[in-house]
Amino acid sequence: MRRRGYTLIEVLAALAIVTAMMTVGLFLGSRFVTRHNEQAYFRRVQSEWRSLQTRAEVTPQPIAIDFNGGSREILLTSGTTPVQRLPLPKSLSLLSTSRLAQNPGKQFATPRVIYVHSRLGYEYRLAFEMGWGKLIVTRVDLGD
Repeated sequence: MRRRGYTLIEVLAALAIVTAMMTVGLFLGSRFVTRHNEQAYFRRVQSEWRSLQTRAEVTPQPIAIDFNGGSREILLTSGTTPVQRLPLPKSLSLLSTSRLAQNPGKQFATPRVIYVHSRLGYEYRLAFEMGWGKLIVTRVDLGD
């Protein structure tokens, strides 16, 4: 007699394989999306910082960037006026609050570094170079 279809064991085995593949895919996919969102956020921070520096060249006002862990945001100011609020993505956290200010025509005397923690197991290092304060963002793995 010819067999039609699949047995229950074969169907359950195929379902288990598909479920395992979907679980791994969802886990890796969510990590990929989170990492992509974090990188996009820091590209925006770099862009807004460059824009604020250009604005400071045109209008002689001091500029500042505030890292506020309590309100979970980065605030860019020109003079006393807030220019841009950049709320942190849910996957990132600031462990402290700090402020980097730059007077018109002045340069940073020493490099400044801020660390932003990611729930994916690494930190982002935001380094403001000496001189005009170019912002460089690098990812630091905590597992190493």
